[in-house]
Parts: sequence; C-alpha cells; structure tokens
Amino acid sequence: VESEEERRERQLVAKLDMSGQLRPSYLLKALKEKRLSLFVTALSALGRFEAPAVQKAVNASNAETLALACASVGIDRSVFSTMLELLRENNNGLPGSGEDNDRRAYQVFSKTSEKTAATLFRIAASKG
Repeated sequence: VESEEERRERQLVAKLDMSGQLRPSYLLKALKEKRLSLFVTALSALGRFEAPAVQKAVNASNAETLALACASVGIDRSVFSTMLELLRENNNGLPGSGEDNDRRAYQVFSKTSEKTAATLFRIAASKG
C-alpha cells in the first residue's frame, strides 16, 4: 500500500521525468534530504527499472547490484562513493559493505558501459 508521501514523490518524479528535468544529480539530492523512498523512485524512473528491483538493491547484502543501477544512469564512480555513504547512513547500513563487496561495486564503473550495466542490473534483480 502506497503512502500519501510516496504517491506525491512518484508524481513529482513523473513530472520531472516528463519535462526532461529528472537528472542523476537528483539522486544525491534525495539522499542528502534523507528521502530514501524518493531516491528509489527517482532511480527507478531514470533507469526505467521496476521500483521493487531498486528497493531490493538498496537493501541488499552488498552494493554491486546498486552500482549497476547507478552506472546505468550515468552516475560517476566518485559520486557513487558519496551516494553509497549517504544511503548507508539513511538505511541502517544497507546495502551491506565489506572490502571485497565494495571493491566489486566500484569496479562496475570502470568495466561496464551504461547499456551493459542496465542489462546486468535487470538480470541481477530478476534472480532470487
């Protein structure tokens, strides 16, 4: 069941998207404002992903799938680092971390094109 706030956020993101004003930088803004559901809604719209798939990546035991989603919408690795820190602060430490997990997440940005990242995100999101 969608809350009133989530409905308003979805409408705002749709309006920004339709007007061409929804940009990857909006994701960072949402996290700085501690609006996790707005982050999920905006990333879903930017990547044309299903919101439950993005929510699953946000709550995952590692950040690799989230990195794929972010890389697919043009987020830079250095910005992803800041986003990941803010996300973990606002989401009880999730997505999970660890030296190996984070290293694999950061490698996504140097090894994967936006189109490939989107495809890999959809594959990863469909598993489990």
